[in-house]
Amino acid sequence: MSDMISYIPVLTTLFSVFFLSRIVPHYLAKRSPYLLWWTLGVLTFGLGTLTESINAIFGWTEWNTKVWYIVGALLGGYPLAQGTIYLLMKRRFAEISAVACSAVILVAAVCVVSSPIEIPDGFDHRLTGRVFAWQWVRGFSPLLNLYAFVFLFGGAVYSAIVYLLGKDEANAPFLKVRSLLPSSIGWFIGWRSWIFIFIALYLAIRYISLFGIGVYSAIRYGKRGGGPRFLGNTLIAIGALLPGIGGSFTRFGYVEVLYITELVGLTFIYFGYDMMRKHQSASLHANQQTGEGPLPVDRRAT
Repeated sequence: MSDMISYIPVLTTLFSVFFLSRIVPHYLAKRSPYLLWWTLGVLTFGLGTLTESINAIFGWTEWNTKVWYIVGALLGGYPLAQGTIYLLMKRRFAEISAVACSAVILVAAVCVVSSPIEIPDGFDHRLTGRVFAWQWVRGFSPLLNLYAFVFLFGGAVYSAIVYLLGKDEANAPFLKVRSLLPSSIGWFIGWRSWIFIFIALYLAIRYISLFGIGVYSAIRYGKRGGGPRFLGNTLIAIGALLPGIGGSFTRFGYVEVLYITELVGLTFIYFGYDMMRKHQSASLHANQQTGEGPLPVDRRAT
């Protein structure tokens, strides 16, 4: 059974090629920065599963392991997350964060390439970072993966809530929380901090509940309003979460879990992307409106 699972990356790589065949023309037509990063994200995703396919078909090699670690563990979901930053946030922050994270990834990649290889006892020729003599290089990936998770998963959840509640209503709780942020340490340790914690927990529970209700509503009433965009963002959020879960299992030697979650995750991301691309309702994100241009005017309404 595990031998069959080892060949799942071959299917994932082929699906990545199909995904690229859909998103590349979309980028060439719109020339939006967020679409460029998403295209790079699908490309690096496919390169990661390609190295896994090479390992399954041709066997383990030192250089394939290092390339796998760079495109999989270090890059991972970073380009997709950076595309979400370009979509949701100000251009200056997007550019600064892109330069900073790319510099960190470059340094980490050089360290991975430079690290000697030490084969551990009982090595089973699976792809793993345990073969690096410099084990400290593995400390880069959790930070980069956290960055990718926060902005890719968080951005998709935020977008889903925006299409559920509307932008003003979705942003209101964040403005309320920001108004409660401490202006000094003394203020923070005071009694108001407990109010801040209570409100933050309340908002978290509220959004989780609304998110669940929204999923149900989008499925039931998906053809109305922004339902497809909400459901599409929901699929992207789930798809972004799954490879991260699978990646955590690789640290315990269960790389097959990663192979399964990669395929399922990329499938969810594709269908979420495709659902929103085909839907004709206006985007609520200013950066996307700029890239897409105004929607056609409905002559029947005038």
